Parts: sequence; C-alpha cells; structure tokens
Amino acid sequence: MMPERQFTVIGSAESGKTTYFAALYYLLKNADSQYAFRLNLKHEILDRTYLNEISQKWAELEEIDHTVTGFWGKLELPLTDKDDNNPFVVFIPDLAGEFFNKTLESRTWEKAFADQLSQSYGILLFINVLDYRHVVALSGKPQRDPKKVQARNESQIVLWEPDIQKLPSDVVYTDLIQQVYYQNQSQRYYLSIILSAWDVIVNAPSKREQAFYNHPEQYFRERFPMLSQFLESHSTTFHMKVFGVSAYGCDPTRAEQRQQLEDVEPFERVKVVGPDGPSHDITLPLLHLLTND
Repeated sequence: MMPERQFTVIGSAESGKTTYFAALYYLLKNADSQYAFRLNLKHEILDRTYLNEISQKWAELEEIDHTVTGFWGKLELPLTDKDDNNPFVVFIPDLAGEFFNKTLESRTWEKAFADQLSQSYGILLFINVLDYRHVVALSGKPQRDPKKVQARNESQIVLWEPDIQKLPSDVVYTDLIQQVYYQNQSQRYYLSIILSAWDVIVNAPSKREQAFYNHPEQYFRERFPMLSQFLESHSTTFHMKVFGVSAYGCDPTRAEQRQQLEDVEPFERVKVVGPDGPSHDITLPLLHLLTND
C-alpha cells in the first residue's frame, strides 16, 4: 500500500468549502461505484459527527453553518481508491476571516497551518463567485485647486487596512498563494481552483457572464489576471486546473429553487464544469490532485 498523502484546503469564510465537503461526504458515503475513490473506513478520525451533520443538511437542501468552530486541525476526510492502493487525507481547517486578515497583515501563516502546507502534496483553493470584489480603477484628473488641497485634513485620510472584505479578490488570493510559494519554494503542488456557487453564472443578468458558464478557466483568467499570471509564471511549482462547482445546484435560501430540486437525485444536483466540460462528478477537483496529469 502506498503511504498516505495529504491535501490542504484554502478558502476564506463563505468560500464554499464546507458545502463542497458536505456534498462529497454524503455522496461517497451513499454511492456504490460511480466515483474513482471512496471513504477510507480503515483510517480513524476523531469525530464524524460534524461531517454527518453537514452532509445531511446538504442532502435536505438546508443551509449549512459555515463555522467549524473547534475543529481546526481535527476535521479531516480520509479517502482511498477502490483498491485501497492510494490512501490520502484531505484536511479542512477552520480558517475564519480573522485568520485571513492576520495573514494579509503579517504575511505569515499560523505555524500549524504552515506545517500542514509543507507536508501537503496538493491544494484545493476555494473562491466564491458571489463574493467577487473588483479592482477599483482610479479615474479623473488629480485635484489641482490649492484651496481644496489646503482644506484637507487628517480626518479625511483613510488608512489602508488588511480587510479581506474590502480588498479586491484578485489581490487577496494572489497574496495567499504567494505566501504558499515563498514558504515552500522547493515543493511542487497540484492545485485545483474551485469557483463555487457556479450555477449563478448561467443565470447572471449579463450575457457576458453567462458566456463564462462552460469556461471557468476563462472566467478565472479574466477576473483574476494577477493570480493567473503568477501561477503561470510559477508553473513548475503549481500544476493548476480550474473547476466551476455548484454543490447545491441552486440557492438554498430561495424556496422556489429548492422545490425544483426536491425530486432530483442528490448526485444529479451537483454541477461541475471542468476542462473536459460539464459533469455531475463532484470528485473531479480531487481527482486532478491524484492523477497528476
């Protein structure tokens, strides 16, 4: 049997990671042989209570509490291939907004998380398309009126703050991935970028956004040019694929959308769009980390 490999999840609060793993756990627990791997029941984990709870909520189209309080370093998903020859563990840390703010400000990881990354073979990076913040362009001519310049005072100056809720998304995620790179330059990571809540793209008011639905990599390159260029220029470290994922298949907060999916089989509710087109296979982002293609 091959030694167990580790993968780490990176994603801010509300990035979609909890919903994804709720769906993944439920489907692997209840599926027979339609996926390339399954739950590794030989691997002992401290507590399956939380995974059971969130997976059941997902199955019933209920909203999931995205706070994993108290589970940092303990919430893990042990998986293996069908022949038990390739066991691996996905670690799902509780990374609250405060953690990311601190990381952006100090440009350092918590030691426990840094150690986790140094031992990991691959990364799943979660980005919620509903939480995208554009880069704000500066336009107009500088103010040259000397009276107005003189009238300025310190109370009008807004100091920069490392607030993940205010900074452009491209800046935030580029900074996070740069930190992974600079602290582990000798490693090679297989990276799956998961654009969560992907179903909203096809229903977007803009036809331009709708056109992105079958092309998540195009969306990523246009919306995250800085991160995309950084990853391309460090392709020897990061072997990347982009996936658009809708774990629910709808907005669970809207009753009319939930009703439309009540009679749909759970695995068919999942929508995944990858390099090979649309699918219902929620394991594809993980499969990229394992097949090393």
